[in-house]
Amino acid sequence: TLKIKRQFASFEFPVVPDSKNILNVVRSQGIQSVAQKTIEKIFASYKARARSEPRRHNTKLDFDDLSSSKFLIYSLNESFYRSFKTCKQKINSHFENIAQISADHIDLALSKNELAYALVYISGTGSARLVNALSDESAKRTILVNSESQSLIHNPRRFADVLDIYFKHPDSGALTADYLYSLTANARAPSSADQNKEK
Repeated sequence: TLKIKRQFASFEFPVVPDSKNILNVVRSQGIQSVAQKTIEKIFASYKARARSEPRRHNTKLDFDDLSSSKFLIYSLNESFYRSFKTCKQKINSHFENIAQISADHIDLALSKNELAYALVYISGTGSARLVNALSDESAKRTILVNSESQSLIHNPRRFADVLDIYFKHPDSGALTADYLYSLTANARAPSSADQNKEK
């Protein structure tokens, strides 16, 4: 062990990581596969939680039909929104870049449309600071998808829902849309196969 420490932890001859090798590891199929399984399990756990605790939040996210709701989506770039739009269930939505707006802007947009929800993708301290500044009324109609630390959100219970995913993933938007659909009456209705089992 000491030999390895001397070899790699030497102050005289420090080992500088090769950035190309690090990128190759990060982009490797094995790492990508683990990331995909992880993000899918995170969202599966949120779906299970919603089924078991539908009234846990200030505003119950329990949609009869998503077509009657509009989701105002805010993130730092359009990649989350593009992913959201790939979901096979079409959801009425509108995108705005979070860097160009204030908390007052979201408050006003929600006050103008009682059927709207804000969906904010937290990708850093700036977006977290904005949602922490929302009014209590707006927070009750705001869903957060948090790819950062839980500590960035000062009072998670203020919000309609907080989905802590802890890392950035290209499918997070589509999985969020699928999660929202899972809260609808259609998704909760037992299938004919399930009804046959009950008989």
